[in-house]
Amino acid sequence: MHAVLRAVLLSSIVLGGCALIPINNVPADQSVGHGEFAQVAFSGRIAVRQNESSDSGKIEWQGNTTEQHVELLSPLGNTVATLDHSAQRVQLITADHQEFSAANPQQLTQKILGYALPLDGLPWWVVGQAAPADVPLMEPAVMVRNEKGELLTLTQADWRIEYGAWRHVGDQQLPGSLQLQRGSLTIRIIIDRWNVQGATP
Repeated sequence: MHAVLRAVLLSSIVLGGCALIPINNVPADQSVGHGEFAQVAFSGRIAVRQNESSDSGKIEWQGNTTEQHVELLSPLGNTVATLDHSAQRVQLITADHQEFSAANPQQLTQKILGYALPLDGLPWWVVGQAAPADVPLMEPAVMVRNEKGELLTLTQADWRIEYGAWRHVGDQQLPGSLQLQRGSLTIRIIIDRWNVQGATP
């Protein structure tokens, strides 16, 4: 992983067992709260572990179901990389102002950052929803909830996402932590602050 671009890593969340809930026809709303999100933003910390490599930093994320902007920062708050993603392409700009673009965000982030960032599913996964079937390469999700109805795990498109620290944000319930895992790659995000706009009842 490029030294300048190593900005992310992880530990694990141990969650209790619950009944598996397969979702074959994913409805628009899979959140613990009610309604859909027009615009969501969060600030937090991110950690990445892959094989023997690990690192950590900060993350600023904002977006909706059609576009998103991600800023990865060092632990001291210096920008490491910024990403702008839409249905057509993803553009990545590094700290030294090199620009890269591609249609496949996972392939681009794997090449430049050294790990795959699942931007296609992230707009739904960060708020505890399954990505709908019309998103490319998405399949039906399997979701596990606790007795309170809080989402503990979501498995979709070869990614397993573990959730924790659910909290009230306005009239919504949103997670305080996510751990995304695929193969040897683990990405953990601790969310320090949510900003939700345009949530409908």
